[in-house]
Amino acid sequence: PVEMEAMLDLRPKWSGKWHLRLFTLDGVELPCQEEQPESLLPFNGWRRKVVFMAELPQLGAKHYHLEIREGERVQDAAPPALTHRLNPQTGLLDSLDAGGGRECLRDMVKALVVADTGDAWGTDRWSYSEVVGQFECVPGSVIAIERGPIRTITESEHRFGNSRIMWHTVAYAGWPVIEFRL
Repeated sequence: PVEMEAMLDLRPKWSGKWHLRLFTLDGVELPCQEEQPESLLPFNGWRRKVVFMAELPQLGAKHYHLEIREGERVQDAAPPALTHRLNPQTGLLDSLDAGGGRECLRDMVKALVVADTGDAWGTDRWSYSEVVGQFECVPGSVIAIERGPIRTITESEHRFGNSRIMWHTVAYAGWPVIEFRL
């Protein structure tokens, strides 16, 4: 997956709806997905984030071209390549099919809190194995923040005491990978 942000045009488009389409240099259109950019500018969607899947050469470069099109982009959601089930109460994976009905990762991906009494360098600490708690999902916080032809991103908020984690589970449509971003 390639994520990139760019300005829609040299200057903001003050009115109308606009979207981007992705092409190879020989004019072949590639599927791409527009998502919420990290940089928010208050100019009618001037800043854009585009995600697409790319086969890159081992050595060298590959070129792509974005074109501005008028109108609102229609992004159909595609099912993920890996069969999995996200629990709407915990925000964590309940199930991940490893193929042939084999289960993997059940109850393995979670945010634990461990005792850390060492200094900044971990002096005289050889392990951090004393679990003192676990981050719990905030009820009602599990939402799909992106859903398109390339990937689906589900967000959930988890808390432990006064600490908070925003947990993103990224499931790709054409790539058998599930990514966790904290």
